[in-house]
Amino acid sequence: MEYKEFLNQITYSLKAAILDSNISLNELSKRTGIKKSRLILLLNGKDEIYINDIFSISRVLGLITNFDLNDNHIISEEEKTYWDFRNYEKLINDLKLKSENCDSKDKEYYLSKIKIFQKNDKSYNMLRFFLGNRIEHLMSSVELSISELSDYLNVTAYYLVGVLNGEENYPCSLLFKIISILGNSCSVTFENNNEIHLLEYKA
Repeated sequence: MEYKEFLNQITYSLKAAILDSNISLNELSKRTGIKKSRLILLLNGKDEIYINDIFSISRVLGLITNFDLNDNHIISEEEKTYWDFRNYEKLINDLKLKSENCDSKDKEYYLSKIKIFQKNDKSYNMLRFFLGNRIEHLMSSVELSISELSDYLNVTAYYLVGVLNGEENYPCSLLFKIISILGNSCSVTFENNNEIHLLEYKA
């Protein structure tokens, strides 16, 4: 698959998801924080699509983004927890309550979880982390090191570590290059998130 084909597949999937939701571009722009003019460019393959762009649109539409890296990945219950943004306030309040009624060791754990949810709520770092984890597993399967992959990509190893750890919002073109180097294919689809109704965070 060429990158243009990969990009067309992403934009087609995004357009279909937006049409199914009946949301206007004005409303989508308002709720994602992505300017309408840029949304139009993104949906027509005229601007670079970043991972966070996809996550932002998925969040508004109540969808989970499924990156198919040909690695037989099944979204875990833990990962689904981080996709259910509608339930974040409830999750964080539950964790705060737990932190107030436990010993110091557990308190530190619950407070760290609160920080993780709050960070993901703003920057999608945990969702990027889960994707990075899958990439690392693929790297391991072909025995490719971070330094070797960074050389192939012409980026610093420091930057690549940030990508794999979920700390960097990177373009989909980089994801395509990584997966191509690892000898796998990549596609993006969306699945409904409406069935996720978590009542509390379970450690």
